[in-house]
Amino acid sequence: MNTAVAEWGTTRKWLCLATVLLGAVASSLLQTFLTVSLPTITTELDAVAWYGWVNGLYLAAATLAIPPWAILSDRVGPRVVLITGMALWALGALAVSFADSAAWLLGARTVQGIGSAAAVPASFAAITAVYQSRYGRLIGLVSAVQATATLAGGPLGGWLGTWFGWRTSMQLVAIVAAVPVVVGWFVLPDKANEPPQAKTPRLLRAPAAQRAVAQTMLLAVVAFGVATYLPLLLQSQFGLDLAHTAVSATPALLGVAIGSAIGGSMSDQRDTTVAAWLIVVAGLLLAWVPSVAAATIGSALAAAGVGVGLPSQLIAIERVATSAHAAKAAGLIQAARNIGGALGVALLGIPLQFNAAPQAGTRYAFAAMLSLALIASAVSAITGNARTDNGTRSTGPGSPTPGTDAERAAKPPHRP
Repeated sequence: MNTAVAEWGTTRKWLCLATVLLGAVASSLLQTFLTVSLPTITTELDAVAWYGWVNGLYLAAATLAIPPWAILSDRVGPRVVLITGMALWALGALAVSFADSAAWLLGARTVQGIGSAAAVPASFAAITAVYQSRYGRLIGLVSAVQATATLAGGPLGGWLGTWFGWRTSMQLVAIVAAVPVVVGWFVLPDKANEPPQAKTPRLLRAPAAQRAVAQTMLLAVVAFGVATYLPLLLQSQFGLDLAHTAVSATPALLGVAIGSAIGGSMSDQRDTTVAAWLIVVAGLLLAWVPSVAAATIGSALAAAGVGVGLPSQLIAIERVATSAHAAKAAGLIQAARNIGGALGVALLGIPLQFNAAPQAGTRYAFAAMLSLALIASAVSAITGNARTDNGTRSTGPGSPTPGTDAERAAKPPHRP
């Protein structure tokens, strides 16, 4: 931690955390608002043919823009990058509210994706800089707050859209997002955590980082898979209408929130990733029982397992990286999450693309996720938790113990 941050008072530290949390809340609310309103928006703008691209372009922009933003955050500090990212994101939300064509809507979502790519790694870099001793639990807290905001966003977005229209809903979220832009200028750390190093170790040369990225991609397949195919399962197999589908899908969001909070506090346990996958397996097995209650509870349990596992992977790669490169590490995990989710949803939907019946297609998706979870849990048990390396531990981000992956990755090979 740099000297300036070390001298901060408790109030400024908590304001820094509150700024990050408010940004996470705004992002999660808009995503949920948009999900609820997207059929109406695309119909009104005569853009139904571009339905999938509204989120697809956002995800693509968010993934491609992560590396440059993460590098910049590590060099100049998280304040400028986080504020810029949130400002772009808020402007994108405002632009969505004024969209009058498919092109405008897609362009606004692309701007939001670029802003999101800046905000995510910079947020975690700020937490790492300010709360090194408790960063594991606080990362879990951020994930839990995001999931809780998503949980509340569905009913809130539906109510606002019904009474005030979807454009007003987007504008309100843009206003919420503007608050951390202003407050963040005064409370976020404005310098990199450490002086630039002569040579930066390549994160992906460290086996622990490789495992963290791989685990994140696999967990994202389950996270996005459940979120995408559970509503279709409930409607196609059990005949639920939209209102009852929304109610039955809500526990899965709650499961992510609870799992994230638990995962942040468990991040120092060696078997966190193994436990996470076993929870996912139990949930997906239960979801196979042909009843609405089983599908609802099983999906919630699987989502909780994902929530337990994801914070552990972020903390694992943060510990491999030096604290001066915390944003790069967070950006790498975010990119892995986006890529895993995008590829997973596409592959799980292959039967539907070949005109399979919705009921058969969703059963294939859940069977594929269950198979993946079984394999991942076995591999995780064999290789060990993604946070540890040959039983060694570190005391915080950027503080690996001798002989860890970070040191071996940073050292050139011995030449006789």
